[in-house]
Amino acid sequence: MFNRNRSSLFTVVRNISLAVLIGLVLVFTVAASQDSIAFNSVRSFFGMQEAEITFVQPEAPNASFAGTTYTWNQTSTASWALDTNWTPARTTPATTDILVFNNGATTTVTNVTAPQTIGQLLVSGSTTVNLQTSTTGTLTIAGDTGTDLDVASGSALNQTGTSALTISLATGATGSFSGNMTCSGGTNKLDAVDASAITFNSGVTFTQDTGCTGNAFTVAGTANAIIFASGSTFLQKAGSNPFGLGQPNSKVVFQAGSLYSHQQSGTPGFSGRTY
Repeated sequence: MFNRNRSSLFTVVRNISLAVLIGLVLVFTVAASQDSIAFNSVRSFFGMQEAEITFVQPEAPNASFAGTTYTWNQTSTASWALDTNWTPARTTPATTDILVFNNGATTTVTNVTAPQTIGQLLVSGSTTVNLQTSTTGTLTIAGDTGTDLDVASGSALNQTGTSALTISLATGATGSFSGNMTCSGGTNKLDAVDASAITFNSGVTFTQDTGCTGNAFTVAGTANAIIFASGSTFLQKAGSNPFGLGQPNSKVVFQAGSLYSHQQSGTPGFSGRTY
């Protein structure tokens, strides 16, 4: 009986030892490095070869380029340059700033600092913005993610100051108008570095009104920078012809179905043009 018990005890001990050894095979050490994580198995007592499983970490995607968003908080006439007229307070203007007008008011924004570069200018929520500068200069929109000069349907962006303000889109920046724009008061202008950068969409009217002399889209630079899509209107009550460049080149493209309405005594330069 003693021999049988000893044999049984030996069997139990052997089985436990075997279980422990099998458990050791399942133990892994983790080694981390910058580019990969390797799992190395412990070599078993049964002559198994050491295995290595390597997981390569994917490269992180490029981070989105996005500046700080500042929202206009005034509903009448107020200064662009006063930091508390923006939320949060725009104490340190940066070239990546995203400026938003969306409070539904009609507001005259004075003292637009020019020259100045921002990331984006966005108008929405049935908001009308009248931009004025005290000194001649250019407001450059450098671009960010999405449309960089965006005027939503029912809203409007106007240049109404007597001192000339040029809104210019830098390389890679895009503009889309689903709301109207009026240039009046002084030789204010709209331009872009890239061709087809700014589009006036169907139902939108750009008005070159009293006091906006010269060419509203400049007389130099890239051809075909401004697009009047089918259903849009260019209403000219002042200034010179919108084509700007020597024919057959032009600053603007009037797509089929767009309207050029000439409502002043000056003669436009139609020779060699398509409209």
